[in-house]
Amino acid sequence: MVMIPMILTIALSQTIPSQKPNLIRTESFQMGQTTVSYCHQITSPDGVTLLKPNSTEVKPVAVQSNTPISLTPTGCSQYKCDMPVLFPPQMSNCQTVVQTLLNNSTGSFIAPLNTWVVVSAGDCAVTFQNNVMEHNHYVQSTWAKLGLESEKILAHCLIPNPASHGGQCMFGSYLDYNLDNLGLVVSGWSDERDIAKSL
Repeated sequence: MVMIPMILTIALSQTIPSQKPNLIRTESFQMGQTTVSYCHQITSPDGVTLLKPNSTEVKPVAVQSNTPISLTPTGCSQYKCDMPVLFPPQMSNCQTVVQTLLNNSTGSFIAPLNTWVVVSAGDCAVTFQNNVMEHNHYVQSTWAKLGLESEKILAHCLIPNPASHGGQCMFGSYLDYNLDNLGLVVSGWSDERDIAKSL
């Protein structure tokens, strides 16, 4: 039996309305019909403070290299469906996000440590998470690759079960790199619910 790290499930629990938002946005821009947001977690899943008030500087953590690892040759695995969010996203919004990513065939992004790259439309978001854990790397990928991996989550989780609240997958390992802190999530989303206005 494949064990899936709990970090994504725990990290996503802040999307339940009764809980305080755990992300702060540091940058955003439009990509087609979607909004791309670079966010940082305020606290880790085990409650450790990662961002100090009035700062976007991540609490010092050992990073194995500032040279980004390219994820383009590798892919997601270890799928898990049904996220701990209150409402399932609308399939049409998720398809808009995925199609926008797939259409961006030349663009790429870099995700430093403790960075969530959120691509959202309406009530659905694709979220690439580079969480703080034991193995910490800067990573790089293309928007189209992110779309391809997100499309697989739709195929595994939301298309067979439209009432599903979303799905996730982990990257695991690639070459000699342990990438157990990297994950991709497709789930319900709301800026008002998920993004803190300030620390």
